[in-house]
Amino acid sequence: MTSLRQTPLPDAAADSGVHAQQARSRRTEEALLQAAFTLFRERGVDAVTVADIAAAAAVAPATIYRRFGDKEGLLRATVRRFTTQALELVALTPGVRSHDDFIACVADVLVVVWRFTQGNQNLLRSVYAKALSDDFYADCLLTLRRSVFAALRAHFLAHAAHIRHPQPQRAVEFTLRQAVAMLSARLEASRLEVNEGAMSDAAFLRELVLSMLAYLQVPHSEDAIDRALRARGL
Repeated sequence: MTSLRQTPLPDAAADSGVHAQQARSRRTEEALLQAAFTLFRERGVDAVTVADIAAAAAVAPATIYRRFGDKEGLLRATVRRFTTQALELVALTPGVRSHDDFIACVADVLVVVWRFTQGNQNLLRSVYAKALSDDFYADCLLTLRRSVFAALRAHFLAHAAHIRHPQPQRAVEFTLRQAVAMLSARLEASRLEVNEGAMSDAAFLRELVLSMLAYLQVPHSEDAIDRALRARGL
């Protein structure tokens, strides 16, 4: 039997060095993911280079190639993290206010979706384009979309007593899809708006709330819609 005296003791200095190296590695990876996410959001994927990301993360471009293979590998890691964090945010978001005001519920939902989509517009546009030919990006978007729709559906159906449409569940499903499609189209086409007939974001959201309530056959007034949107900074 080997005696305790003969058993080699761990090298504390070496162990400390390994932990320090691992910590530096994690910090570098975090800096790269954060830099990539920020730049992709600001400019879109195609306008960002490996050199741009490396400079923002204060590392050499070779570090990106060593850790992620190339820009595409870093983009996948960024989108994977973005999807995970968005799903966590949806899961942690409390239910729409416990009041009995359906107009406020609709305003809450639209403003949350609008601000999220607007804030991540450039990154989402790039991911949507890639999803047309790459299952990885398509799966990420589908996972996020299912989660968001489930949460929004639950918010709306919690107020089902206000909905006078003869088929409330079907009506909620349709109006949510309609709202998301219109918000996406608004963000995509905003640069094509012309002065004559152009609508501000606040005016657009007001008309969208009005349209949704009318389709769901929820009693409402335009003053109530205006108050709800003003309360949310619009």
